[in-house]
Amino acid sequence: MTSHIARRRMLQAAASLVALTSAPAFAKTPAKGGKDKSGKGKSKSDALGDLDGVAVAARIRAKEITPLEAVEAAIARAEAVNPKINAIVTPMYERARAQAKAMTAPAGPFAGLPTFIKDLNDVEGVPTKNGSRAFAGNVAKSTSPYVAAVLRSGIVPLGKSPAPEFGFTATTEPL
Repeated sequence: MTSHIARRRMLQAAASLVALTSAPAFAKTPAKGGKDKSGKGKSKSDALGDLDGVAVAARIRAKEITPLEAVEAAIARAEAVNPKINAIVTPMYERARAQAKAMTAPAGPFAGLPTFIKDLNDVEGVPTKNGSRAFAGNVAKSTSPYVAAVLRSGIVPLGKSPAPEFGFTATTEPL
């Protein structure tokens, strides 16, 4: 029974991480240029508002927001929520900021869209722990083909999210 409860809590935490870059509950205010809670005036906000990834990428393509604004908003959300859910095993915030700044003419369908990469996937120069303490010191020497394809789509990785040990199960069981 304890294992069932632990899995449920982990699934709830994972759902919270997914919501980091899209749920309005984590944004302090509505989208830039959007309406306030009363539905009347415009308000200041983070660049993500209550938009999903496709809509954020569309705002970047339309030059309504910059990739850096999207990344900064996602980092602010991650920093606000992660102490409660512990869902980021390796932050890559400075790398993400540098990548977003370098996107003078964003290319790819998701150019500038911030997200996280599972800790089972290699990103050159970043630890890949495979969800295991046995790989705590493992730093990827190259980027996996999957991550390379994700990066070509324009995605900006903010860091690594937890994974089940070696990807063997459907849930992550932290200590």
